[in-house]
Amino acid sequence: MSMIGELRQVPATLIPALHDKAAGKTALEAVMDAAGLSVDKAWDGLTALLEFRCTNGPLEGVPVYGVDTGYGPPQLITPDEVRQCADELSALGEDELREAYDPQGMAADGRYPQVWDREEERAQNLDWLLAVFREVRAFYQDAAQRGNGVLFFLT
Repeated sequence: MSMIGELRQVPATLIPALHDKAAGKTALEAVMDAAGLSVDKAWDGLTALLEFRCTNGPLEGVPVYGVDTGYGPPQLITPDEVRQCADELSALGEDELREAYDPQGMAADGRYPQVWDREEERAQNLDWLLAVFREVRAFYQDAAQRGNGVLFFLT
């Protein structure tokens, strides 16, 4: 079974409902069912690539309970954190990320999906992570411009 990372924008006005025990599950499910960005299986590799480069990682937030995806609760990133993350992602250059790419370290850390140390796939995996990084950066820039939070979850 694969663990697929998903990102959804959350309007700031909807965030309180996510924490409301009476309405939370319905609101949370509605956000999770909405259109967004799938980072597929790149979520853990991207997290490793961005470690120490972003104050708040784009895939790390406060748990929101009420829906069990089987992989832990969804993570909510607030609109303020989204703006900060969007600024930090915009400032990152791909050359910096290429230098940070450590496939042996990612494999040793058990980063999902354990493909990082396959020598014949290393360059392809880096290209994949950089493509996902560009999508996540654009997603965060759009969310920041709209004043939205972001929900990250695994399916």
